[in-house]
Amino acid sequence: MKRPRTCRAFTLVELLVVIAIIGVLVALLLPAVQAAREAARRSQCGSNLKQIGLAVLNYDSAKGRFPAGSTAANSNIEAINSSQWAVDLLPYAEQAQLFALWDKTKDFNMPTNKALRETFVPLYLCPTDVDISKLYRPESGQGDNQFWAPGSYRAVSGSSPGTNGEQYWDNPQATLASNQVNLPDWTRGPLHAVLKGTAPGDVRKLKPVSTKNIPDGTANTLLAGEYQTTTNPSDVYARRTLWCYAYTSYSQSSGVNRPWTLHNDYNACVPLDGGQHNCKRSWGSLHAGDVIQFARCDGSVTAINQNVDMAMFVTLTTIQGEELSTFTP
Repeated sequence: MKRPRTCRAFTLVELLVVIAIIGVLVALLLPAVQAAREAARRSQCGSNLKQIGLAVLNYDSAKGRFPAGSTAANSNIEAINSSQWAVDLLPYAEQAQLFALWDKTKDFNMPTNKALRETFVPLYLCPTDVDISKLYRPESGQGDNQFWAPGSYRAVSGSSPGTNGEQYWDNPQATLASNQVNLPDWTRGPLHAVLKGTAPGDVRKLKPVSTKNIPDGTANTLLAGEYQTTTNPSDVYARRTLWCYAYTSYSQSSGVNRPWTLHNDYNACVPLDGGQHNCKRSWGSLHAGDVIQFARCDGSVTAINQNVDMAMFVTLTTIQGEELSTFTP
């Protein structure tokens, strides 16, 4: 007579050994999985910049110039803005429906532009950025009582000596003739602030840049890049990138010859700089390896290490950077 077959179960020790082995394997694989995810996010981020660069070139082909970083009614820092680079690019980046929401007769902070400024645009969001699924009220400017959708990329407005709060190319006051000495025309970037029509006052009549008037060459001039920060991105009044907020530095940054302005930590930058103005125009990303991705004026994308020589970096933010020696303080 045959004995009934019995199933041999695992002992508690054997189960614990198996669980321990699985735990070790997961611990070994997790960094690789995280690295693969970050590589995918960084690739998507670079792809967004590539599309932004191509959209600018399409805009240039249609209009004969790049979009302005912003277009103000006059040289007052609180002036009404009638355009902004990321909004102008929407029809050239397959975002015509969103562009149709824009009431061009009103400033971006007005009620008729609420739907536009509160729309999340994947093209302008880097997957590595933090807190990109909520709306923010900016820390300063005429739109600080409104909510705005976040962004991860800023226009290259130009270079600045970084010694005065008003001397930046994202600020309409840069167009004042009195700023000619500290902000000569050649220090403009490809996407800088301009004034609408014949704005009154003692101002320089500066027009938007085109591929035809970049002496450095389009491959040697940065167009737009990443700015993400680990601190102060999600406060009630935030200091972060807001994709269609035209007020000064929220969608434009500068080349300033200070190493801490290539930093992804706004709160850490401020004490190093002894103030806020240069840190508001910082560049930074949350990618591994301390790299910041930029689109260039020829439509290509490059990665720049945050430890780059700052004098060289500043030359890349201007349309004619070889004159840096006459400008660097």
